[in-house]
Amino acid sequence: RRLDVKGEINNVLILDDYAHHPTEIKATLDAVEQAWKRPVTAIFQPHRYSRTKALADAFAKELSRVNRLIIMPVYAASETPIPGVDAQMLADKCRMLGAQNITVMESADTIADYLGKILVPGDIAISLGAGDVFKVTDILVDRLKPDQENL
Repeated sequence: RRLDVKGEINNVLILDDYAHHPTEIKATLDAVEQAWKRPVTAIFQPHRYSRTKALADAFAKELSRVNRLIIMPVYAASETPIPGVDAQMLADKCRMLGAQNITVMESADTIADYLGKILVPGDIAISLGAGDVFKVTDILVDRLKPDQENL
């Protein structure tokens, strides 16, 4: 799961990457910017409450770079939730750094529906995280595929 190309449909490039640490996110976004020079919509799923709390500022710095950001709930990976450490907290930190197009959304299905309505030719959608965030791009590819029966 490193810059996996899930598909390119209607000139929308759909990628997935395992990046779940700020250093990995930076490297991934640097590579995407260098390779494609297209508007980027990132879907990020924080991994572990403890990591999210400890690295929140670094996450916000890197995630604030994208054109559009969707943050999913923290993937607990067997950790107990930490009060106040959640997707909204990360979204708020990104906004404090000047990012404006940020949405907090719960489910892969809902996010894929949303992306199917807002992505335009030339966009990139990339899922980032170690949890099950990859499901968003899997669903999105299925939804954007032309109906083979009608071809």
